[in-house]
Amino acid sequence: MKPSHSLLLGLGLVLAACNGGNRWGGNDINLDSGTTDDGSTSGSDTDADSDTDADTDTDGSDTDGTDTDTDGTDTDGTDDGGPDYCHHDYQPIHESGWTKTYNATFSFNGDAQSGTASESGLGRATLPDGSEGFAYQDAVSTSGESYDVTTFVACDPGGDEGMFVVAWEGDYTMSMIGFPMAYDVTATLTPGRKFLPPQYALGSVGSWDYSYNLSIIAQGDSGGPQVNPYTVSGTYAEAGMQPITLFNGTEVTAYKLVNTYTQVGQTSTVNGYIEQWWVKGLGLVKEIHVNADTAATIASKELTGFSGLTID
Repeated sequence: MKPSHSLLLGLGLVLAACNGGNRWGGNDINLDSGTTDDGSTSGSDTDADSDTDADTDTDGSDTDGTDTDTDGTDTDGTDDGGPDYCHHDYQPIHESGWTKTYNATFSFNGDAQSGTASESGLGRATLPDGSEGFAYQDAVSTSGESYDVTTFVACDPGGDEGMFVVAWEGDYTMSMIGFPMAYDVTATLTPGRKFLPPQYALGSVGSWDYSYNLSIIAQGDSGGPQVNPYTVSGTYAEAGMQPITLFNGTEVTAYKLVNTYTQVGQTSTVNGYIEQWWVKGLGLVKEIHVNADTAATIASKELTGFSGLTID
């Protein structure tokens, strides 16, 4: 049996309109790290991974390169040696080996199901067009359905500064009358969707528009692949730097974005908006995705733990 159009639409909404869910070239200067695109520095430490001394502290106050902390406040990932222009402290996919966990909800046939979600850094990757980019693993598991996909991110495509989701691929499982049904799913965004501006410009961009064609191909255990085309357009608007308290009581400042979009499929149109909170050193910590026509929550997730990353 093939997945229904409505189910693929829901998956497309969550993965193609949300997080990406990520860094830049030209002559820009990363004001937070003091690095320039030619690899020179202004004298400040460029990231936690440049320290070389061993660290066994447990108070979460140190940020050295080797760390045995397990409290979720001070564990450093590994910079994979990718291009310097693609480093971004608000979505550190230039680092690999990190993991974040979330409480999550995912709407299945109109009913919100509770579950868990995770993101993991995979480091450098070859993008579908053959260029160099980065990838991270994005997974959600609820009683109604689940997915586990690799999301591919391009940096500054065509000279447009920022981070762009260009494709994702992986597994999608839904429960139909109590029976699990699994599919291999591949999606391509043409052109890619910009989901974060360059780090130096955070808070000064205001907003940016996007428009792309989304192709989702689902292959089940039997039958041929099902191709589902969509067109998606929308606007990201900055909502300022806002205080937020993490799961462990740590108070941080988050960069908030609101993504308002319209997704048009073969038989339906969905208008929605997504609120996102990004924290320096961690990336996405909270997300709420709402159907603007019905006010129903399509998906949500909020950070419950992390390893391999350090709050800046």
